[in-house]
Amino acid sequence: MTRVSRTVVAAACAMLFAVLAAGLLPAAGALGSGLSSLVTLAVAGVATVLCARAARRAGHRRSRASWSLQGAACVAWSFGPASWAWQDLVEQAPPMPSPLVVGARMTFFALLFAAVWTTSRAVGVRARLRMALDGVVAAAAVFIVAWGTFFEEIWLQAGQDRLYVACGLCYVLGDMVLLIFWIVLVLTEFPAGERRGPLLMVASLVTVMLADTAFTYLVLHEGRPFGAINPGVWTLAIGLYGMAALVYRGGDTPRREPVAGSRFAIYGPYLPIVPTAIFCGFQIAAGRTPDGAANMGLIVLFAAVLVRQVVVLGENRLLLRRLAGSESVLRYKATHDSLTGLGNRAKLTARLRELLPAPPARISLIFLDLDDFKEVNDSLGHVAGDTVLTTVGRRLTGVLRRTDTVVRLGGDEFAVLLEDFDGDPRALARRMLETFQEPFELDGRRIALGASIGLVEVAAGDLRDAMEVLRDADVAMYAVKRAGKNNVQLFNPGMHHTTSEELELRADLVTALDTGALHAAYQPICHAATGEIRGFEALARWTHPVRGPIRPDRFIAIAERAHLSRRITSFMLDRALSDLRSWIDAGASPALKVTVNIGAAELGDPSLPGRLVDALARANLAGENLVVEITETALMDDDPDHVLAAIRRIQSLGIDLAIDDFGTGYSSLARLSRFNVEALKIDKLFVGDLGTPRGRDMITALIALARSCGMVTVAEGVEEPFQRDALRDLGCDFLQGYLLSRPVPAADVLPLLAAKV
Repeated sequence: MTRVSRTVVAAACAMLFAVLAAGLLPAAGALGSGLSSLVTLAVAGVATVLCARAARRAGHRRSRASWSLQGAACVAWSFGPASWAWQDLVEQAPPMPSPLVVGARMTFFALLFAAVWTTSRAVGVRARLRMALDGVVAAAAVFIVAWGTFFEEIWLQAGQDRLYVACGLCYVLGDMVLLIFWIVLVLTEFPAGERRGPLLMVASLVTVMLADTAFTYLVLHEGRPFGAINPGVWTLAIGLYGMAALVYRGGDTPRREPVAGSRFAIYGPYLPIVPTAIFCGFQIAAGRTPDGAANMGLIVLFAAVLVRQVVVLGENRLLLRRLAGSESVLRYKATHDSLTGLGNRAKLTARLRELLPAPPARISLIFLDLDDFKEVNDSLGHVAGDTVLTTVGRRLTGVLRRTDTVVRLGGDEFAVLLEDFDGDPRALARRMLETFQEPFELDGRRIALGASIGLVEVAAGDLRDAMEVLRDADVAMYAVKRAGKNNVQLFNPGMHHTTSEELELRADLVTALDTGALHAAYQPICHAATGEIRGFEALARWTHPVRGPIRPDRFIAIAERAHLSRRITSFMLDRALSDLRSWIDAGASPALKVTVNIGAAELGDPSLPGRLVDALARANLAGENLVVEITETALMDDDPDHVLAAIRRIQSLGIDLAIDDFGTGYSSLARLSRFNVEALKIDKLFVGDLGTPRGRDMITALIALARSCGMVTVAEGVEEPFQRDALRDLGCDFLQGYLLSRPVPAADVLPLLAAKV
C-alpha cells in the first residue's frame, strides 16, 4: 500500500470514528449534544484545511478558485454546529436555528453554486448562460414536484413562521439543485480516472439533501424536536467533503473547449422535466389543478427551457460557421503545401483528372527538381533548405501566368501545369531555369543551385490519363539528371526504357551496398624517379549478378542521383583502410598510403571529419596513411571560406588532400594557392596530349604551378613509356596509369609490392 493510500484509509477511519462519536454522544444529554456539535465543528475545520490544501495543489487558476470557494463554504457550514454547541453548552437551551445560522447556510449554498460555476469547464458566454439556464430548469422542476408533494402542505400549516419554513424549504431545494449540477459535471466533464473526488462530493450532497429533507418533514411538518435528526448525519456529510479534498491529486488542466460530446451532456439538462411532466399528469388526472406557486414554477420552467433552446440554436449556428471555416481550412491544407503556400500533388492530380483523358486543348506539364538540394540540407540545415524552397516558389511564380498551376510535389520537386498556353513550353521552361542563375542568399552565404526540368506535352485527343502524364514528366526530368543536370528535356517514349533500367540498377545498387557486393580495386601511385610504389588509389567496382561489370562512371552517377554517394564513400573508406591495415601487417611499409575519393557535396558535410576519424580508428591507422581526393569542381563553391574550413578540418587530422582531374575545371590561381592542399593530380587528357609541343608546355606550366603552391604532382593516365619518361624529365613527382599497373584486387597488392614496380 502506498503512502497516499495509507493516508486516505487513515482519514476514512478517523471520519467514521467522528461520525460514530457525533451520532452517539447526544444520548448523554445536553452535554453530549454539545460535544457532538463540537465533533462536527472539528470535522468541518479539517475539511476547510483540506480544501485549502487542494487549492494550493491545483494546477489551474479555475481549480484553485473552485477549491477556495469550497473551503469558504465549509467555513460557512461551521456556523451551524458552532451555534448548536453554544446553545447546548453555554446557553443550556435546546438548539434552534438562528438568523446567523440561516444566513450562514444560505452563504454555504451561494459559495457552492459559485464553486460549481467555477469548476465547470464550459468556455464562452453562451456556454455559461446555458449552464445557468440548466440550473434554473432543474430548480423549477424540483420545486414543482416538491411543492405538490409536501412543500405546499408545510407552507399552509406554517402560519406565522412562514419565513422560518421558507428557509427550510430553500435548504431542500438548494440541495437538490446543487446535487443535479454536480452529477451533470461529474458525468460530462470529468474523465473516469478523475471522478473519485467529485463522486465523494456527490455523496456528501446526497447526505445533506436527505438530512435536510428529513429535517423539513419531521421538524417543520410533524413538529418533532430539532434533535430528531442525528448529528452524525451532518458529520458524515461534511466529512465526505473533506475526503473529496483529500483524494484530489492536483495538476489538472481544464479543457479549452466546451464539453458537449456525450448523450448525457446533450439530454441531461432536460431529465428533470420528465418526472415533473409525469407528476403534473397524475395531478391533472386526480382532478387537482396547480395553484399559484406551482403555476409560477411552470412558467419559470417553460421560459427557461425556451431561452435555453434559443441559446443552443445560437451555439449550433456558431458551431456550423466554425465547422464551415474549418472545412475551408482543411480543404486548403489538403490541396496546398504548408511551407511554400503553393498547391500540392493532390491539387495537381485533381486538375489533371478533370482535363484528362482527351483534353479540350493542348496542355503542358513541367516537372522541376533541384540539383544537389540534399547537400544544402545536410550541410546548412533544414532551415536553410526551407528558405531555398520558398525562394524557388516565388521565383517560379514570378515567370508564370496567374492562371498557371504551380505546385510543390514534395521534397525539392515542383511542377507547373500550363493550360491554353500559346507560347513555346520549352522556352518557358528555360526561363524557369534562368531564375536559378541568381545565387540563393542563406545567412550571408551565396549558394548556387541548378535544376533539372522535364516537360511533357498533351495534345487534344491524347488518351493518356493523369497518372501516365505525371509519370512521363517524371521520366523526362530524370533523363536530365542522367545527362548531367541543369537542363530541360522534352519527353519522348524512348526514355521509358532508359528510366526503367536505371531504376532497376538503383535498386540493385542498394542491395549491393547492403550485402557488401561492391568491392575495391587498387591502382598504384609510383614515384616518378625510382618507380617505387608509395600508395594506392582505391577505386569502387561493381559486378552485377546479371549484367556483369558496371562501368564506374555509370553506377557512381546513379548513386549520386539516388543520394547513395555517402554510403559508397563510407564503404570505400572502411574497405580501403582495412585492406591497408592487412598489407602493413603482412610486411608492407607502414608509410604506405591509400587514396579515397570524396564527392564535392560531401566535402562540406559537418560529419565527414568524424567519419574519417572513426574509419581510421577501426583500422588502427594514423591520418598520415590516408589521402582524401576531391575534384577541382569542389573548389568552385560560392563560399570559398566554407571550402577552406572543410579542408582545414580534414588536414587537422593529419590527412593529406589531393585535387583530382586538375585542369578540367575553372579554379582560379588565387583559390588554388589559398587552399594549400598537398597534391595536385594532372588529368589524363593533358597526359594524353603530351606528345605535342602545346601539351608539353601545358604540363610544364601545371608542374610549375603546383611547385609554386607547395604541392606535389601526380600524373594520371600514363599509358606509354614516352609519357613516363617525359613526365620524369619535366619534374613530375608521381605517376599513375595502365603502363605501371591496371587496378588490381586487394589480394594482388602484396605481390605487386614485392615486384617493386
